[in-house]
Amino acid sequence: MYHRFVMPSTGHSLYWYSFDYGFIHFVMISTEHDFTYQSEQYSWIASDLSSVNRTRTPWIIFTGHRPMYSSENYMADYNVSLAIRQYLEPLLFKYQVDVCLWAHYHSYERTCPVFQEKCLGTPESNPGGPIHMVIGMAGAALDFAEYMNKEWSVYHDQEYGYTLAQATPTNLTFLYYHNICLLYTSPSPRDRTR
Repeated sequence: MYHRFVMPSTGHSLYWYSFDYGFIHFVMISTEHDFTYQSEQYSWIASDLSSVNRTRTPWIIFTGHRPMYSSENYMADYNVSLAIRQYLEPLLFKYQVDVCLWAHYHSYERTCPVFQEKCLGTPESNPGGPIHMVIGMAGAALDFAEYMNKEWSVYHDQEYGYTLAQATPTNLTFLYYHNICLLYTSPSPRDRTR
């Protein structure tokens, strides 16, 4: 490997690792490497999630490239997401991961708090399941695939934009903004998650 950023040495260093930033514990995984039960990565994920100090970092954000939940109609990718769910979703539920951030698709999508394709309430109701967000809408050409009708998909958009996050010990808020001309107006969020 040449010209790579130096990553934290808490996991594999390059492909999966974790770090704390403010009130958030971030877990970065590789969806391109083995994440099945007997794999090195799976063991590391389970160990890392079990050791999070929720007093110091009350929020857990879990990230990877290919999304665990996306309703864009790409069947080959959808089948990969089913495998990611099979192996990793029980860990996210067990350790009460709050938010999962994904890429791969050049669009924005947010789920309800979800576990095994079932909505577990609203973000405000202390749901117990993570909210999944695909946030690949900044830079590359946008996706224009159709979306499948999934109960857990509560908002999706195929526009350039960005997300902002703010964390306090008691509140984690994400705002999604379209990338619009700000010459005469100030932006307002297109989607808000608490």
